Amino acid sequence: MGARELIRNKKARILSVKFSLIGAGMLGRLKKLEWIVNRRANTNNINKDACVDANVGISMIYPGANAEVSKYIYNHFIRIPDHKKARVVIWGAGKIAKRFVDMIGEGKMGVTFVNSKTPKRLYGTIMSIADVLIISCSYNESTKELFDYDLLKHLPNGAEIICITSGGSVFKNRDLLRALREGIIKHITIDVLSVHWRKELLKTGKVNYTEHTAWKTALEQEEYVQLVKDEIDAILNGKPKNIILKRCKPLSF
Repeated sequence: MGARELIRNKKARILSVKFSLIGAGMLGRLKKLEWIVNRRANTNNINKDACVDANVGISMIYPGANAEVSKYIYNHFIRIPDHKKARVVIWGAGKIAKRFVDMIGEGKMGVTFVNSKTPKRLYGTIMSIADVLIISCSYNESTKELFDYDLLKHLPNGAEIICITSGGSVFKNRDLLRALREGIIKHITIDVLSVHWRKELLKTGKVNYTEHTAWKTALEQEEYVQLVKDEIDAILNGKPKNIILKRCKPLSF
């Protein structure tokens, strides 16, 4: 359901969303709303402070995502020539990254993690040892166009990049194109590619562009729908299971 449909449905008490942005303005229009079921791996699309003020609870459903995405990254990784000898840098140290490391075998190869606490002054040095750069960090203001030429130029020539879950907006596309043309990047697998310089990037023949949810199997989708239904039923029965933000007042249904 899109934002316009949400605003029209002013009597909604439970709202299931995935990409819709939920802020104070929309919550002000949906005065009877009590719960949001968010169908994604984070709550970046929801203003939680506004939910507290409006007394709207949040639950989250994203079944099996971490394991499935890790497998998806692993399947791309093992296709890289000499991947067993590669020095791997993983940008993002969440569950997806850690599951991936378990799959390749901890201790069998050098893996360097970068997270929000890594000093920016070390970024260039870390990039210089990335034969394979795996990007699985969240997309937000701090990671928007983070990977520009000033950062990419530190990669060893012929580096491979796998960017799954973060989205193409973590790159400055013009700089990505330059790095590909100069041979700094040999190949990149990316799950979302913004429109800027898209045609030029794809013409290089070095960009493998997949859908953001390409890792999902048919079975995963069926389980996903069922879990959403189960969570809504649980809320209706006064026993939500996957609470991210609690309500202060009792349910009215």
